[in-house]
Amino acid sequence: MRDFMSIRKTNYKLIVVVGIALFALPLYSAAQAGSASEQDKTRLLVQKVIAAMGGNQWRSVGAVTSTVSISLPDSSAALKEEWSDDWSTGTVSNRREQIDGSDKKAWIFTPERSETYGKTATPSISPPEYDLINIARSMPAVALLIGASRDSCVFSHEVRADESKQIAISQVCIARLYPNHRVEIKWIIDASSALPISVELPIRGMNGNVSLATVTFLEFKQADGLKYPVRAEITWSGTKFTKTISMTETKFYTALDKSKFLGR
Repeated sequence: MRDFMSIRKTNYKLIVVVGIALFALPLYSAAQAGSASEQDKTRLLVQKVIAAMGGNQWRSVGAVTSTVSISLPDSSAALKEEWSDDWSTGTVSNRREQIDGSDKKAWIFTPERSETYGKTATPSISPPEYDLINIARSMPAVALLIGASRDSCVFSHEVRADESKQIAISQVCIARLYPNHRVEIKWIIDASSALPISVELPIRGMNGNVSLATVTFLEFKQADGLKYPVRAEITWSGTKFTKTISMTETKFYTALDKSKFLGR
């Protein structure tokens, strides 16, 4: 009799557990479906933003060079640099080199390390910046396109409740050398044109500290089906320091010679 009662209690518990599980299953499935639905919306939104800047046309190029004028608020004369970017291999390498000025500094950023060159041929070497940071300043379509192709990057979005007609897109990617091993790139998108209004970038200094820089895109240009910013304003958080960059003589390539990123 005691064994029989024990079996009845066990069966009753089993029925309760199974019943709870069956009840919870639709809720879990609905939550998963809702999450998947939001992910699909974000994915379509990112694709729309890329399409507004040329879409798959960006897959036909893998590098770019530009002459860049940099205006500082406390200087009447603009500095000139040559910017070179290559993403033909799926990772991004950058070179920034001063054209004028006595120092004629150069900065090389690769996925392996960052190098700063002054008057001497020996560079100052520091850990690498996350490779999408620099390209997001100048070619936002590339940063979004490569990020969307990486399993290590996750996108989410939020439609702003005010009347600004803006959409915020968060691009979170695994980055080993950043705090919490992640980097977040925050885009603000114009809902009407689907073009980026601005992007907030975490800049990692040589000492490992991260500061935020906001790039506001002021003007876009379209050439050969590719749309990219030709004028932007960069502001560092916590400071009043702002500089304006203007890009001219922009040329696209399938790739640049690797020696471009191997030293001065």
